[in-house]
Amino acid sequence: MKTQYFGDPSNPKIVVLHPMLLDGKSMLPLLGELRNSHCVIAPDLTGHGTDTGIFQSAQQEAATLAGWLTTQGWIDLKLVFGASIGAVVAMQLIAMPTFKVHTAVLEGCPLHSNAAFLRMMATRMFLSKHRKAQQHPGLSAQRMTKIYGETLGLIMGHTFEQIRPETLQAIAAACSDCTFPNYPKELEAHLFFEYGSEDISAKTARRVVSKHYPSASFTIREGYVHCQYPAVLGEQYSKVLEEYLARELH
Repeated sequence: MKTQYFGDPSNPKIVVLHPMLLDGKSMLPLLGELRNSHCVIAPDLTGHGTDTGIFQSAQQEAATLAGWLTTQGWIDLKLVFGASIGAVVAMQLIAMPTFKVHTAVLEGCPLHSNAAFLRMMATRMFLSKHRKAQQHPGLSAQRMTKIYGETLGLIMGHTFEQIRPETLQAIAAACSDCTFPNYPKELEAHLFFEYGSEDISAKTARRVVSKHYPSASFTIREGYVHCQYPAVLGEQYSKVLEEYLARELH
């Protein structure tokens, strides 16, 4: 993981954890005007962006980020936002008693547990598409652009061509075997799960959230696939985050 922050470090802190195939900087537009009033910590997860290592686990990513934040003395976190594998990492980070997390928004978090068959299928799919992406440069970018828009689609396509197969395997494993930490009731009440209606993880997630986090909020965005809603809204997605942040004040 390559840690980086943007903005005045004296401002309240926001942590943003990107999904597979993106990087920290690509997530900044989603924050809109929040970037002007907050210090944004937006790391590149291992194997993404400026980090050329091999992703091992969500727990290791969370531990690495936690160590860096603690060293900086940044333990009061106004918002933690994570998408897809970034949301899996976020779930581990916000459970650490070191941090005071005010609000957490988890977009497209794959809340599967002990899903061996899903892991096998996801691994096969990732590796098959990865081989095709390397054989046909630019093909993945074309496909991603149709779903997530040109700016993000180009980044995702390029990353998919370059990413290490071992990282894809590890991410498939992490998304197939989530753990469900216990959170303080105050945080659980300010925990917001978001899914597109066409996200294959949404049905499982609804059951898991209802069972493990009954005080959390669960929202379905009709007509959208996995993590597409923030991508389509772009800077307008910041209004969603601002609304969730405002709930802490009531």
